[in-house]
Amino acid sequence: MLFSLALTVISASAANPPKQLGAFLEKNKSVRGEVVQLDVPAEFRKFELVLRKAKQKDPKWFKEHVAKSGKNSTIPKYDKKLGISKSEYNKYIKIWDKRKYKKVEKGDVQLMLTEDSDKNWIINVSGKGMPISLIKYIPGKDVFKSSNGIMKRIEDINSPADSIYRAWKGYEWRYFKESPLLKVKENIAIGRTADTRYGILIYSLQEVTSEGTPLADRLMIVRFVPKKLK
Repeated sequence: MLFSLALTVISASAANPPKQLGAFLEKNKSVRGEVVQLDVPAEFRKFELVLRKAKQKDPKWFKEHVAKSGKNSTIPKYDKKLGISKSEYNKYIKIWDKRKYKKVEKGDVQLMLTEDSDKNWIINVSGKGMPISLIKYIPGKDVFKSSNGIMKRIEDINSPADSIYRAWKGYEWRYFKESPLLKVKENIAIGRTADTRYGILIYSLQEVTSEGTPLADRLMIVRFVPKKLK
């Protein structure tokens, strides 16, 4: 059996999962999933260069302009100060719309939501998603606990179709710590795509030194068969 519960003790309790997790996964039920990565057409990198140049030319204006598009939008609204024509801008919009998820090699996984003996909840993920299984959700505090510390609940996800992960809604938690030597940011998010076809589980970890040297840069995206909506 591919799925291992070696890291989890399944509780005999009849407790129901917290809604933040139970809306997408059923307790003790294994579901299919896959670890994926976002595949963006190479030509879109030219637009990223356009944005970088616009930011360098007028940082204050660029920051204000990007804010007008909303924090979840990847592409700012058109303005001639971006340094390209409207037709060129529209071309990049079409290229961006061609992005898609691609399963990584040996990316098939199984997911199972379980409760441990301390009444905490674990999203067990097999194979390449195993690191997520080391994180525990503490229902009484609505937080996730990892080896780094406590990830606190932040604003709910309500991303539009043009956002990097396309349209989806869900919940997110974050840990952030900055010291004179190191900056650490850790996130976990779970939700459902707008078409309700997929569940989405995202885990990320970034560690950067005060000089800007990256020590860790991990991003894991798991698509899975979500709990059916009633």
